[in-house]
Amino acid sequence: MRIAVQHSILGPVKAFLTHINTISDHVTFYLNDEGIYVQGLDGGNCAMFDATWAKGWFEQYTVTRTPPVNDPALITVEAKQLCSVLACVPPESVGILLELDAQKTRLIISVMV
Repeated sequence: MRIAVQHSILGPVKAFLTHINTISDHVTFYLNDEGIYVQGLDGGNCAMFDATWAKGWFEQYTVTRTPPVNDPALITVEAKQLCSVLACVPPESVGILLELDAQKTRLIISVMV
């Protein structure tokens, strides 16, 4: 998985995640060939949120899965931690790059300058 989020849409992504952070401790991203579907639930199981981001919204979008599995790739992260990382992105950056490591156990977030 490799997704480049250019600076022009980084603001809306940060705002979305900041709002989600007030609702839920965790957020789940479903990644497929068409884009990203985001879903979560509040701690009391009363409010659910979801959003879809088409792959064309990103500068670079590649999701690879090992056949025969055609299900979406799944990433669940702590919303607070993700917001903290994104808050460190300097305003003069070009954007961020999201990648999974080779074992697909860690999300690597790099700042593009």
